Amino acid sequence: HHGRFTGAITLFRLALNRYGIELPKGQAGRALQHSFCCHFIQSGGNSPTLQKALEHSCLAMTMCYAHLALDHLRGAVKLGSSVLKAKL
Repeated sequence: HHGRFTGAITLFRLALNRYGIELPKGQAGRALQHSFCCHFIQSGGNSPTLQKALEHSCLAMTMCYAHLALDHLRGAVKLGSSVLKAKL
């Protein structure tokens, strides 16, 4: 029922089993989707593109991931500042 992503979900479930990670029944697909969305936004992806990929009917559904871009940016700025201070 996952179409072209059948291989990805199968590998994800195998990894969950291998590392002893237990999720509620039926949640592996949701966890994989959430992980993808987080990484996509943190890597510079934008919300409208993610909305299309997830087939969300409205952007508001996708915007729950938007804060991750800001959090990721803040972390990078903080790290960069500390590196600069250490070099001075």
